[in-house]
Order: sequence, then C-alpha cells, then structure tokens
Amino acid sequence: MSKFILARLLQALPVLFLVSILTFAGLELVPGDPLLAVIGPAQDGTQLSAEDVERIKEQFGLHGSLPERYFRYVEQVILHFDFGTSLQSQEPVTRVIADRMPVSLWLNGLALGLSIVLGLTLGLLAGVRPGTRGDLGVTFLAVVGVAAPSFWLAIGLIILFSVELGWLPTSGWVNPTSDPWEAAKHLAMPVFALSLGGVAVIARQTRSSVLEIRRQDYIVTARAKGLTSSAVLIRHVLKNSMLPVVTIMGLQFAALFGGSVIIERLFALPGLGRLAFDATLAHDFKILQGIVFLVTLVVIGANLLTDIVYGMLDPRIRYQ
Repeated sequence: MSKFILARLLQALPVLFLVSILTFAGLELVPGDPLLAVIGPAQDGTQLSAEDVERIKEQFGLHGSLPERYFRYVEQVILHFDFGTSLQSQEPVTRVIADRMPVSLWLNGLALGLSIVLGLTLGLLAGVRPGTRGDLGVTFLAVVGVAAPSFWLAIGLIILFSVELGWLPTSGWVNPTSDPWEAAKHLAMPVFALSLGGVAVIARQTRSSVLEIRRQDYIVTARAKGLTSSAVLIRHVLKNSMLPVVTIMGLQFAALFGGSVIIERLFALPGLGRLAFDATLAHDFKILQGIVFLVTLVVIGANLLTDIVYGMLDPRIRYQ
C-alpha cells in the first residue's frame, strides 16, 4: 500500500506544478494594474514619484519580469509557505486565509457529509427496491437536485424560510463551537443549498451501481447458498457497488469549493469563497493565488484519499 500511495503522490507533483504556472500567469495577465489595489484608484500613481512606485512594487513582489516573479513566488511558497502580502489589506496572505478557512471547512465539511449520508441512503433504498414509489421519489429528487442551480435554490430558501416564515436568519456566521444552536440555524440553508446537487448525483450513481451488481452471477450464487438478504446486501452488493460511487464522492468534494463561492456570497459567510470573490473585484491576485494553491492541495488530497479507498475496496488496483 505504501508504494501505491507514493506512486499517486509522484503523479500529483506535475499537476501541482502545472496549476501553479497557470494560476500565476493567468492572474498576472488579467487586464488592469495591480498597483492600483495598493495605492488606490484615486491617486492612479500620478502623485507618486518613480522611486515610490518601484519601492511599492518591490514591497509587494511586483517588480521584475514575469518569469522572475514566478520563480520568486514558487520559492516563497515551497520553502516558506509564504504567499506574500495582500495588495488590498496589506496583511500576510497566509493570515488572511487562515482567518477565513474555518468557515469554509465547516460549510463544505457539513455539505459533503450530508451529501454522502443522504446520497448513499437514498440510492441504496432505490436500488434495492426498483420500480416502487420510493424509487420513483428518489429518482425525481435526483433529477431536481441535478437540474436546480445552487444559487437559485439558495434564493428560494431565503424567500421561504427567512422572509415568509421567519424561521431562519438570512445571513451571518456563528461559530459552532461557541453556540451550536445558533450556528445550526445560520448554516442550515447554505449547507442544504450546497449539498443538494451532491445528494442527487451520489444517489443516482449508487442506485445505478446497486442495480448492476444485483444482477451479477455471484449475487445469485450467494443467495442460493442460503445467505440472508441483509448479508448479501452488506457483504457483497454494497461493497462491490462502491467503486464508481467513490469516484463521484471525490469529484463532488472538489465541486463544493466552486459552489461555495456563490453560496458564501449570498449568505454573507466570511469564508474562502467570499474572500476569493472580493479579491477578484479588488484585483488582489496575491489572495487569489493563495486560495487557488490551497484548494489545489485539498483537491489533490481528496483524489489521493479516493485512490486509497479504491485500493482498499479492490486490492487488484494496487498492483496495476
């Protein structure tokens, strides 16, 4: 297993290198002068001398050619895990991201957990009893969940539960460790809006996998040997149907961070998604580079975890 994990880690290094190049070059080449984010659009550099401009560029790592800035950026990130200084707040990017990260971890972690638990449960129930009312209900829910955009669902939830019924707050953030009940009320709508698509996708894939596995010859043989339905379901059907479902879970984990940008903005949650949105408007590419790099690490870690689960479910994969 250690060789298998090491091989997957080595395969992730070129991906990380390519992402660093695309992220750095793409954000550096965006139209607009990042220097304006430091000195302010009102001054526009007209009241600053050439020496002051060069000093500001050197302070924020904006001096030198594009290749020089890239290699300096890679050196800072790899050797010191330093993403530089925010052009807007003039605070260390690492500190700014660390302050916002717990919010996104709570939001995405709860959404992922809800997607997995509900998706597996609904998909398993639908696959075991195909053609029943429960199966039709799960199929309908899956279609709605895939078709409904998360931002549209979020707006509908706000109108219904906040404006009309007044049950839940429209926005804001409360730390779950300080006040769990208030935090649950603030996170209920954003977590549901962010996780419904994942629930639908996982439920559909689980249902399809369970139906396919139940038709296999070894399932018929297991039943002919006298195994109970629950034993066949747990020991044979569920385990062997999990491979494609695990793939969907890994992809869903990466998709959550993209969807959380809009969700955090709609519900005024001070997380990484809202930080990325605000940094884009302010042309603060230092913040964006740090967020994209960290999200890339998280996605690579999720893919590695998916490969490890693959190897545990099917040992043949470890030797391919």
